[in-house]
Amino acid sequence: MKLFVGLGNPGKKYALQRHNVGFWILDQFAADHGMTFQKKDFKGRVAKEKIGKDEVLLLKPETFMNLSGASVREAASFYRVALQDIVVVHDDLDIERGVIRFATNRGPAGNNGVASIIETLGTKEFCRLRFGIGRPGKEWDPADYVLSPFLPEEQPEIEAGVKKASKALAMFLEKGLSFVQQEYH
Repeated sequence: MKLFVGLGNPGKKYALQRHNVGFWILDQFAADHGMTFQKKDFKGRVAKEKIGKDEVLLLKPETFMNLSGASVREAASFYRVALQDIVVVHDDLDIERGVIRFATNRGPAGNNGVASIIETLGTKEFCRLRFGIGRPGKEWDPADYVLSPFLPEEQPEIEAGVKKASKALAMFLEKGLSFVQQEYH
């Protein structure tokens, strides 16, 4: 089984924030593969489907970003998901807007959701799909920036990036981590 975790904050109040791009990517992946988030389980919303040779569980923790680890641990433990089969999808300030990168065995780089997962799992040896939201200008506090919506002129670039990220997750299923790391470096 593969476990794809999208990080974000639950509720309409947070839905359009930059920090919720992990949820958007999982929503796009679900739409691309005929999956529906129907069930609430593991402290989050889940969708499950067989895609190719893999059973895939999508998880959008509803614990709020900074407490995502508990949700991930419950799902990974229940399904006995190996670390190399977990992909955490999240926003990243240090990557140009709309660009994606795959990484493993990295620290949280300031992302509290990733920090929670590392702490709860006791390791950083899982895969991450890092979606660039760009670093804010000096007029922005980074915390305020990630909790704000994308500007209208940024939307086309973000929508294209979300679609690209969904395709990259499908490529991860088909060709594996080494391939997608080379493709998106």
